[in-house]
Amino acid sequence: MIWEIIVAIYVLGVIWLVWEAMNAPVMPDDYDLSIEEEDILKDIQSRNDNERDNRNNRSDRGTS
Repeated sequence: MIWEIIVAIYVLGVIWLVWEAMNAPVMPDDYDLSIEEEDILKDIQSRNDNERDNRNNRSDRGTS
């Protein structure tokens, strides 16, 4: 009897999580940023790309 209650609560919880995930709002691409904020975001993204490239280059040299 108790395990049936536990399973029912678990199933309801999973259904609720799936429903919440499907109905979650999606953030727009531009995030309503000003031009200055967009420039800052692009700068941060380019720094992240450069750091990733540097890490990849270091690991490539180590395997030669």
